[in-house]
Amino acid sequence: MKKMLLPVLLAFAALLPARADVAILQLEVSTNLSTNVSANWMPFPLRSSDVTGSGTLAVPVPEGVSNAFFRMNVSYLQEPVPPVNVGVRLSYFYAEGSGDPAYAPNPHVIRQASSTNGTSFSSAVDIYSADNLVDPDVFRVATNFYGLLVTDFASTNLIYAASTNIAGPYSTVPPVSPRNVTQSSAIEMGGSFRVFGSGIFAYEFNPATGVLGTNIPSLGLSAFQIGKTNGICADPSVIRLADGRYRMYFKYAAPGAMAPQHQLWQITSSDASGTSWDTNTVSYLTNGSVPGAVRDGQNILLYFVSFNPALSPNNSIAVGVSTNQGTNFSYFPVFLDGMPISGAYDPSANLLTD
Repeated sequence: MKKMLLPVLLAFAALLPARADVAILQLEVSTNLSTNVSANWMPFPLRSSDVTGSGTLAVPVPEGVSNAFFRMNVSYLQEPVPPVNVGVRLSYFYAEGSGDPAYAPNPHVIRQASSTNGTSFSSAVDIYSADNLVDPDVFRVATNFYGLLVTDFASTNLIYAASTNIAGPYSTVPPVSPRNVTQSSAIEMGGSFRVFGSGIFAYEFNPATGVLGTNIPSLGLSAFQIGKTNGICADPSVIRLADGRYRMYFKYAAPGAMAPQHQLWQITSSDASGTSWDTNTVSYLTNGSVPGAVRDGQNILLYFVSFNPALSPNNSIAVGVSTNQGTNFSYFPVFLDGMPISGAYDPSANLLTD
């Protein structure tokens, strides 16, 4: 993809912390200068790796754009104070740089960071790396036994790895790996482990061997079941509610929709047996992509990739916080080491107590 070089003073390009507030240099792009209307300008991710040693910005021209105009603004974000105090371990695919993160140079790295309030993270560490990784899901199997399912973007298959510590490192479980399933969420459900993949499909799963078993049609989900005539439901994240029922958070993408048009939805199981979904409970939450949820009592934290510059100036992770088990959400930026998180995608969350 072609690069566009923009001269800029490095001193101005730096991210400027000011106590609890940060000022972020925001690059915007437009294909129309006929009127100076804000709606004509789209936020464009600008990351530290785009600043070259010669004092210029090297950013990829947006796909399908031959004549682009750029401008810079400074936006301000404050490190959030959420209405809950939930300790969270966040796992994510890390890919610094512009463009589609799935095509970032190999190897791809899965990282974890920790937080005592669910929004402000620190202590990021690498837990697993290999070529073409996206969409990690970390889950507890038993005492001193944790699993990691991650999609191989090139082969569209799952890779399974395990560790005796939730913070890793994780080692691939040979020789059998799940096949032909992508973007997973694993959970103990109905007395056995189940893996949910994009489509949405559900399978029995044996975490001791990493073998996918029988497909469970009643736990699948289609666009038709949420009242859409077409499009796809994908990237499921399943949690257990306080009353024993299960809730799935997932992405809906209409035909031809670009990532900023992706939507986040939720649906709840019919009962605590986890045999099927109650389509009367389906609801739209907000625009965003690739959700990863975690529950602590009545609190649900829903992490997702946000394209709203007020939540994520880097097109990275934001979080929805609910204090009533998902009836209502408030949305916040996610900070890492005092700055809005950058280069983090495909979140998976666990409690620090797991």
